[in-house]
Amino acid sequence: MCGLAGLATAGEADGPATAETGDARGLGTGHVWHGPDLLRHRGPDGSGQTHWSAGGASGWLLHTRLAIVDLSDAGRQPMSDERGRFLLAFNGEIYNHRELRRICEARGHQFASSMDGEVIVHLWEDEGPECLRRLDGIFALALVDQTTGEVWLARDPLGVKPLFFQDDPETLWFASEPGAIPALGADPGPVDIVALAQLLTFLWIPDPRTPHTRVRSVLPGELLRWRAGDRLRRRSYGPELVPDPDPAPVPLDTAAVQLEQHLTAACRRQMLGDVPVALMASGGVDSSLLWWGGLRELAGAYTIEWPAAAQNPGRRNSEGVPSGEGSPGSRTGHHRPARHWSERLDEDAQTVRALQSLQAGADGPRSTPGTGLPVTFLPGERRESVHRPLSGDLFADPAYELTRLIAARARADGRKVLWSGQGGDELLAGYRRHRVARLLADRPARLLSLAHRAAHARRTDPLGGQRLEYLTRLVRAASAHTFLDRYLHLCTYSDAQDRARVLGCTAAEVGDDVVWARHREIHASFPPGLSALRQALTLDLRVYLPGLGLAYVDRAGMEFGVEIRVPWLDLGLVRWSLALPDDVLTADGGKGPARALARKVLPPVVATRAKRGFAAPVERLHRSGRTLNGQGSGTVTTGARGFRQASYFSHAATLITALVDEGSPQ
Repeated sequence: MCGLAGLATAGEADGPATAETGDARGLGTGHVWHGPDLLRHRGPDGSGQTHWSAGGASGWLLHTRLAIVDLSDAGRQPMSDERGRFLLAFNGEIYNHRELRRICEARGHQFASSMDGEVIVHLWEDEGPECLRRLDGIFALALVDQTTGEVWLARDPLGVKPLFFQDDPETLWFASEPGAIPALGADPGPVDIVALAQLLTFLWIPDPRTPHTRVRSVLPGELLRWRAGDRLRRRSYGPELVPDPDPAPVPLDTAAVQLEQHLTAACRRQMLGDVPVALMASGGVDSSLLWWGGLRELAGAYTIEWPAAAQNPGRRNSEGVPSGEGSPGSRTGHHRPARHWSERLDEDAQTVRALQSLQAGADGPRSTPGTGLPVTFLPGERRESVHRPLSGDLFADPAYELTRLIAARARADGRKVLWSGQGGDELLAGYRRHRVARLLADRPARLLSLAHRAAHARRTDPLGGQRLEYLTRLVRAASAHTFLDRYLHLCTYSDAQDRARVLGCTAAEVGDDVVWARHREIHASFPPGLSALRQALTLDLRVYLPGLGLAYVDRAGMEFGVEIRVPWLDLGLVRWSLALPDDVLTADGGKGPARALARKVLPPVVATRAKRGFAAPVERLHRSGRTLNGQGSGTVTTGARGFRQASYFSHAATLITALVDEGSPQ
């Protein structure tokens, strides 16, 4: 709901030339930052800055506010406890803040506002950083101890809210977005070749890397402590979110009932705030179940609609791998009939219209004739191609641009909070790569044989371009030696030679072992005995989601001052999902409990749909460019992995070219 930034240094911090002002909360004299405010978009409703000095150190804490809970000035930040010892800048929502407030009040603490984040400073007084284990919510925070001079940074367990930092032996800089770090006076360093190679590999950059070598992200569930004269200390503050290697059997109908209970509780919690909440509706099962769960209180919904005539057939989505619902052509130039693809492009909007028949009744939502939740249909062709997000991140996934389109319109309509269906697929095995995980682990030879035969047959099939491409990926994956390598091949959009051509380096510098390092690190921490499916889902939960799914949703929304919440990633629901057995997850083609619940509560046209995210027509992205060392041919390579992957790869290469040009001398 906000943006935060700051710095801490040994000795006296140099701040911008400013005019002094008194702080309304009695925190002492601070300074107003009149320099470039790169976080104003995250907090257009107000800002606060405080200078602090303690323990042989000093610094600044900056906050820009998106007012959602307690819209009064009492909720402004930075804020402190009653005695003024702890100074807090907080971004996010604490869904259990009322329960925590009662605990604090019973201990004698006095609150200055009804803002949810204020519970943190009072809990910290009593419990220190261990209080973070109590928080149920999405958050990133910076807390200064004005007695010791210590600075603490922390991020929620799933990484929904972002936080970045840079440090040297004397100074710590931090901000909600990597692009704000240089505005604090830090030199972010040169571009990070490994990070850019990861962008070409996955279409996103895994934590903790960023496009620049000296700026890193605070990891999900991580706590950092800085103190003058001491090294930066980093640790996890709570137990890791890992699945049960030996889950107890659960009947599918029982799991569906449990999901209904957890999801409705999550929807109730995530209505928190003093402003209306609306929904991003893709027409898929995940966002449609949120529609059902929040129907009584949601203020409206937004969706993408495409023209009936598909100028550029095919679909792009936010899975990180192709959705498998066909592609109009291949390198041979074959195409499906235009009418078929027009119908597919229009299907999402038709499904959302079917959801409008849901009405909130006394016994829960029911399908009746008439208009239910108001929906805004946005023309998808109006999305804006963005070479580099305002935040300073890089995303080559097209869902980022579509989310920006929705967020911009929602803000223009006066909305500050949206719900997204992100997370359902990662919890309940909704992607095609999850369905083949067991074959990748147990029967790669059979999979390799089947994929070879199918790929040969598809080469003469004018309708099989995209499927042929996916089968080619399966062949590469099945040929690898370990399950982890097979799974990562399935999620990879380029090879080392492709990456080296764009980046102007050797293939060894950007090889698979280099770009897969974060996945290997996380995989090595898994408890023994996890099934192949559980390994895949846990990698997605701990690497893919914070690196792409949650990152682009946050940046796209907050660029326009819109918070996007993710009820599917409510901590209670996540923990429940980690105990589900594989047969329940894979039932009904994947997402068994969600599909069973959808058949019970949603119109049939929604409940029986294949996996959907926000999608767009595939575009060929042949743009001019060069390699980083300037030795390119003048055209950005499209790689060698087929039409669809070539389009994504080319877009990623274009983002890199724009980044390098931005930093080049004129």
